[in-house]
Amino acid sequence: MRWTHFLTIVIAVLLLAACGPRRAQVEPPRPTITPVPTFTLTPAVAGVEASGGQNVQQTQTQVQPAATAVPAATPTPEPPMVTIGTTQMNVRAGPSLLYLIIGQAYPGEEFEVTGRNPGLGDWWEIKYRSEEVRGWVYSQLVVPRNTQNVAIAAVIPAEPTRTPTPPPTATPIPAPTQPPAPQYKWFIGNRGDCHRNEAATIFKGVVVDRAGGKRNDMCVHVYFFQPRQTVCTGCPTDEGKPHGVWEFTPFGGPGADGKLQFKGFPVTVEIYMVNCPAELQVGQRGGKVFSKSNFAGDDLTPISEKWVRTLTESMQCNNIDFQER
Repeated sequence: MRWTHFLTIVIAVLLLAACGPRRAQVEPPRPTITPVPTFTLTPAVAGVEASGGQNVQQTQTQVQPAATAVPAATPTPEPPMVTIGTTQMNVRAGPSLLYLIIGQAYPGEEFEVTGRNPGLGDWWEIKYRSEEVRGWVYSQLVVPRNTQNVAIAAVIPAEPTRTPTPPPTATPIPAPTQPPAPQYKWFIGNRGDCHRNEAATIFKGVVVDRAGGKRNDMCVHVYFFQPRQTVCTGCPTDEGKPHGVWEFTPFGGPGADGKLQFKGFPVTVEIYMVNCPAELQVGQRGGKVFSKSNFAGDDLTPISEKWVRTLTESMQCNNIDFQER
């Protein structure tokens, strides 16, 4: 019994020892986080902490300096001016048309006015191109500005003396010009008459001397595009050619249809007299008709007026006569 009692006590002691107070565990200190300071704008009225711990409102009054009054600027009066109108005008040495012209003023130019002329006041004195030079412009050709109080110019040149204008002298009438002497010994006495001829183009005429006689052995040339043919009058005599007559059929004869085959219309034809070529000697005249492609060795200088006509179709022209002066 005692043993059991003792055992119970021992167990109780052991249980009390096991359930006794434990030592508290100490945690390590946590690091302190320093807050980032914030910037606060200081208002004009700031709270001031008093010694008693209370906030006392204190008003700060900013004193502005008194504004200094700026005196108003006195405007500079604009000088009297003139503007040249739409017409270029002369600037003269004085207030009238008798004075010499010293220069020109052009539309839109402006000049300062320094005076006016007495009396009508129809001229303005201006500063012309420089401070020292004075000129005068006619008031009707300019546009004035601020000229109400312009005084008479201090110095006005004396007006030039009028020079009497001499009476106009009679211009002699030139004698009538004499017509030039005739250039050629032979001229066109008859320009002929022309009519349509579809079969062939023919030109025919005569050469007549001063006495009215028809002349043989005179040479006539036809030209179109280039030199074409030279014939002599009355040639060839053995074929019974009329006395003094010349004739050309420069474009040939008709074709199978009976019409001229020449296609060069319009064509300008020139006919005139020339000196006969060297091949036409006295004993050989009467049968030679010269038709060449190259007249380089011949003298084709005209010795008569030219008969000229532009043809638009085939024609026959008769009675084209060259006459001696």
